[in-house]
Amino acid sequence: MCERGHRGGGDEGSGEENRRCSGVLEGREASTTTTTTSSSGKKRLYYKFGDIKDGQVCAPVIVRRVLEEEGWREAGEDVAWNLFWKSGRFTVGEYDRARSFDQRLNHFAKSGQICTKDSLVRIMRRNKATHGRVYDFVPETYLLPNEYNKFIKSYGEQRDQDTLWICKPTDLSRGQKIFVMKDIRELVYDCSSVIQRYIHNPLLVGGYKFDLRIYVLVSSMHPLKIHLFQDGLCRFGTVPYSKGNYSDIWAHLTNFSINKNSPTYDWDKDTIGVANKWTLRRLTEYLRSRGVPMEAVMLKIKALVILSLVSLPGIVPKTSSGTCFELFGFDVILSSDFKPWLLEVNTSPALGIDCFEDEDVKEPLIRDLLSAVQFGKLSDRKRERKRPWSRRSGTRVLTGKTSDQNENGEGTFQMNHAGQYEQIFPFNQKTFLLSNQLDCAKDPVPIVKQVIAEIKTWKRETMKEIRNQKV
Repeated sequence: MCERGHRGGGDEGSGEENRRCSGVLEGREASTTTTTTSSSGKKRLYYKFGDIKDGQVCAPVIVRRVLEEEGWREAGEDVAWNLFWKSGRFTVGEYDRARSFDQRLNHFAKSGQICTKDSLVRIMRRNKATHGRVYDFVPETYLLPNEYNKFIKSYGEQRDQDTLWICKPTDLSRGQKIFVMKDIRELVYDCSSVIQRYIHNPLLVGGYKFDLRIYVLVSSMHPLKIHLFQDGLCRFGTVPYSKGNYSDIWAHLTNFSINKNSPTYDWDKDTIGVANKWTLRRLTEYLRSRGVPMEAVMLKIKALVILSLVSLPGIVPKTSSGTCFELFGFDVILSSDFKPWLLEVNTSPALGIDCFEDEDVKEPLIRDLLSAVQFGKLSDRKRERKRPWSRRSGTRVLTGKTSDQNENGEGTFQMNHAGQYEQIFPFNQKTFLLSNQLDCAKDPVPIVKQVIAEIKTWKRETMKEIRNQKV
């Protein structure tokens, strides 16, 4: 069994069932040989996995299985791939050699900046400083050791409030070396870390703390197009929550990698049952039955996702984005007042299957992704004109236009859903045009301000519709 390690933006998923190995890959490049056709006469699509350990190709079992069931085949020596999948990052050369008309890679260049704990904090701080309280969905956070003195000042000011803090290493995952503290004397760290004000009043189910794994697909970066998967995972602690037992990791940390070792993991716990996962769909039904306004909660989560990603086109270079897509895992916690808080963003969300809930969510997650990224259209496309090379940078330049745009960057908005993937941005004609303007703007800040204004209007009007439906 081959197990992939993650650093920084990786995920906390387990390794036991996470990966399958097949064959040996010796760094071969995409062939230019024409791909074969299936018995139906349709051009067959081919995949390639890029994670290698001990000379073996490592791949998420669910990804390989869905691809095979959909008629894909693994690319051989003499066949060009259409999908190149990695948990880690691609090299500049791998981006450069990808053909825009029929090849896709599952990460954008530099998108991982939003997925390391320290970089996420910096990006959200910058956005909040520029755009105000609309970005008030990230808990108060300090970077250690550089901001130790700032943390000490805040700690002293809040000491009488019985405030808890959670400390997390920036480059580790799966809950490693995470701890909750109350007294400064408990703060011990041996690597770069973030220390964050702990959400002490989490919404509970049956007395247990939980967080949400929200799956988000960016099918296009230039212009930005975001899809939210309508199901997800809810992960519980395995010991009842109490603010007083903050040293009990099984009560305060919801990571599967930690809770699978809890002595109560297999117990039939009050309300949540055995193990520690529900689907988001089940949680939504449960909370709605108890009066929680889940339509409003999900609206806030959608806004949180859009606001988190709207600055990403300014980070990701256009020269590689035309051949890429990316699946992100947003970790969100709800406080008792139903406010969603962003904890982390993962660039390679765990795709291992450890329980029925994993299978129920992740199988359609991957199957519908193939439709959302429109792989089915790759075989029908005519070869595009070669992208021109920039003499100054030595890289190829993309126009950033979509099929719905004319030469003036104008066009007609279309809402494109695919299976359980709901397009959440752009969400109307105005944001469609703003997305295209954002793609070309030398100074994106004024465009982002207009996007934020549209998000506020959208939230306000949608909330009005929700209230009217209840009357």
